[in-house]
This record gives sequence, structure tokens and C-alpha cells, in this order.
Amino acid sequence: MIKTKQKEARSEQDPFSKTDGNASDRAPSPKWARWIATGFGVGYFPIMPGTLGSLLGFSFFLALRPLPPVLYLFTLIAFIFLGVHTAGLSESFFQKKDASEIVIDEIVTMMGVLFLIPPSVGWWFAGLIAFRVFDILKPLPAGNWSGFREDGGSWRTTFWRGPTPSSSFN
Repeated sequence: MIKTKQKEARSEQDPFSKTDGNASDRAPSPKWARWIATGFGVGYFPIMPGTLGSLLGFSFFLALRPLPPVLYLFTLIAFIFLGVHTAGLSESFFQKKDASEIVIDEIVTMMGVLFLIPPSVGWWFAGLIAFRVFDILKPLPAGNWSGFREDGGSWRTTFWRGPTPSSSFN
């Protein structure tokens, strides 16, 4: 009873610490972080959330494409940092490695891929298809990157700590 009152008091003080009532054992994470990490809810779609996240990244690319390349690059870097932060906050809520609901990595990666390839519709669709194939199949050496995520995490771990000695490509 005391723990329940403490939990309610903590929730009243910090409205973002609520877990939406889905499961009492989930770790708290801000709703805004989950909203961004799930691609504004796209990640909750039951079929192909990663592909839908990639399409959302495609639309962000098209919206930001008129920016000068340097400004686009700075925006992409800001998206990377925002994605790393929100994915990290949201991961404990979903309580699984590389939760399919978290699609911010697909969004940001798609924006980066499209920025780096020649500016034509054919190349953009080829980039989208190639990215989805590699993301789904994770062929070598890409499949070995999962060893970098030692703390049960998203790409946040690899981004911040980099490859560790125990995660070599043997």
C-alpha cells in the first residue's frame, strides 16, 4: 500500500513518468520520447513497422531536400542525436532488444542514405529497397553489429561507446 501511494505521488509530480497503464512492471519513459522513437506512432503498426518508418524517413528527406546541403547535414546530425536519446529512453519501456516499435533508426538512416545517393527518383527507390533488404536480412558483416549492443540496446550503445574488444568480427 505504501509503495502504491509513493508511485502515485511520483506520477503526479512527473507526468511523463507514467507508463500509460499498459503494464505495471514497465520502466518509465517520457511519452514524448516514445512518440518520437516510434515515428509518431508508426512503429505501433502491426505489419511492417520498419518499412513504414523508412517511408516516413523518405518523406522527411523530401521535405528537407530543398535545404542547402550543409544545413541538411546539420539537421541530420540533430536527428541522429535526438534518435539516439529517444530510442534509449524508450527501449526500457518496451523491455526487449531492438524493439520493432522503435523506428527512429529507420527514419534517420533512410534520411542519410537518400542524402548520399544521386538525386533521382530511380536512385531514391533503389536506396529504399536496398536499405530495407539489408535491414531485414542483415547479411554479413551487418549481422555481426548486433554483438555491439551488449546492454540489450538499440544502436545507441554502438553510437556512444563504439565497437568493444569483445565484439570483434571473428
